[in-house]
Amino acid sequence: MSVKPRYNQSHKLSFLRSQTEPLVHELIAVWPRDTRFAQRCFELLRQAYVNVRYSPHYKVTPAELEWLAERVELLQQLVKDACEARLASG
Repeated sequence: MSVKPRYNQSHKLSFLRSQTEPLVHELIAVWPRDTRFAQRCFELLRQAYVNVRYSPHYKVTPAELEWLAERVELLQQLVKDACEARLASG
């Protein structure tokens, strides 16, 4: 007998973003929607999960990759902070 997880497992970044941002509002700053560059970079990240492995047409510039790396570092820190705050509260 397998045990079903209590959460919805997903690799869909847009879905995950929509589920987490209402819980930890600081996460909104990780993937801003205020510039075309930011929107394009999020879309590149979203597409990377499949396209980077299977499509020879997937391209990312050094500037986009650097911006994404900075966002991932920020995401890691905010998630760590949110988890530690949650654990400390009970």
